[in-house]
Amino acid sequence: MVLISWLLACSGAGGLDAHPAVIATAARLPERAGWAVVGEVSSPPPTGLLGDVAAGERRVVLAGDAVQVATTEAWARLGTRWQALPVLPLRGASERRVDPRSRRFDALWPQAEPWGRVDAGTHRLLWLDPSDPVDQRFWLPGALARPEGGVVVFLPEASESVEQQVLEAVPPSALALILTGGADGNRARLPQGRWGPMELAVGPTQGGVLEPARGAEGFHAAHRAVLEAELPASSWALQPEATLRDALGPGGWWALDMDPGGLTVALRRRGNDGRWGTAYRARWTRDGGWEEEGAAKLPATSSPGSASTPTAR
Repeated sequence: MVLISWLLACSGAGGLDAHPAVIATAARLPERAGWAVVGEVSSPPPTGLLGDVAAGERRVVLAGDAVQVATTEAWARLGTRWQALPVLPLRGASERRVDPRSRRFDALWPQAEPWGRVDAGTHRLLWLDPSDPVDQRFWLPGALARPEGGVVVFLPEASESVEQQVLEAVPPSALALILTGGADGNRARLPQGRWGPMELAVGPTQGGVLEPARGAEGFHAAHRAVLEAELPASSWALQPEATLRDALGPGGWWALDMDPGGLTVALRRRGNDGRWGTAYRARWTRDGGWEEEGAAKLPATSSPGSASTPTAR
């Protein structure tokens, strides 16, 4: 039955053509590897998004709920949007609800696996299934054993049980980053301080909501500097106890770069000037933990990007 489903998917079952480059488990990547972690994207996408992602020759992680409405047409546009780049698709909670048998997802990504692992030099990247299948529980300890570099974990939605399994299976000094898709807004947290794993919420690329969270002072400071420069009248909404909504929400995508020395994460967003730039950046090394580049180290406005790049649906 699995073979029949795979053949139907490859032949374009449900009006969808299979994506040509899905990242599979056990792959080994160069020690310098770049990723673009993308949440929900509107159709058409924000101007310049595709060009900004592609400029770094990155692999794309669709972090869950990548389509606003999970129709066949929406899935087809999604496949066309990312057809030029290798993709690691994660099936989000909303996508499972509207397509419980995963027919459209499997048709577009016939080689996608619900959990898996790839290595980039000494670093290890895992994606996990939040439904917590028994097979994954047996696989996970071996996949996380004895990492030399940093460990990065992707979840398409929050799962306390799976996160606890990760915390129990990996040495604390090696667990660098946990990214969770399906969030209302992009945000960064260091709940255990600089020596613990950073938690990134992956939200929409345009708009969204920021919930102020403890341990995220550097992230909030960087965003406040950017937004105050672009929208001076918005300072009333930028207090620590405020919730940033609509145009003030930190839409964007996360750049994740792996190199022999460590990991770097950066939130890329489109400013009011139409250009894409870095609004927040942080660096992890195994010996030094996390160091955030706060507002003082980042430009007050976005840097030149690819605003003139044509959009695709």
